[in-house]
Amino acid sequence: MKMNSISKVILLLVFAVGLVSCGGDNTNKSGKSEGTQIKINTPAGQSWTTGVQGYLPCPANVGMYRNMPVLILCDALKKGETIGVEFLAALRLEENGGKNYYLIAIPAASGDRTMPIDDFSDLITSQSSAKWIIEQYMLNRNGLGQASLIGWEDKSYVVNKLLNNNF
Repeated sequence: MKMNSISKVILLLVFAVGLVSCGGDNTNKSGKSEGTQIKINTPAGQSWTTGVQGYLPCPANVGMYRNMPVLILCDALKKGETIGVEFLAALRLEENGGKNYYLIAIPAASGDRTMPIDDFSDLITSQSSAKWIIEQYMLNRNGLGQASLIGWEDKSYVVNKLLNNNF
């Protein structure tokens, strides 16, 4: 079976996440409950249930907020663990004839962050490869051609939509 270059990049990222996440303490270093609390359903590096058998593990931790998936960019957390997050962005996709939103977040406590990302501008500039990997993973996780990119939105869009329940 041949792997295309996108699959190789995603596999490399998952491998790197696995290496980085070995060991370490993922608790909030400040001892405070900060940010919006999200319970982890799928740790980074594990398979996120899709209709496609044998697809690559997810490159981010996944939880839910108001029935919307939240991809949390940090070391792998334990299933069932709760972490406070700060929303950075929303990835908007067309899937199965409808629009879906995927919230992108980082740990709220700076001591819990493992990537140098503080805001959306960091994600699209200095960490653009992480943005690309998340985008490619989400576009292909249900099979080739099953999703199309509508666009990326910044934190203000997410906050306005969340506060107004317009998702």
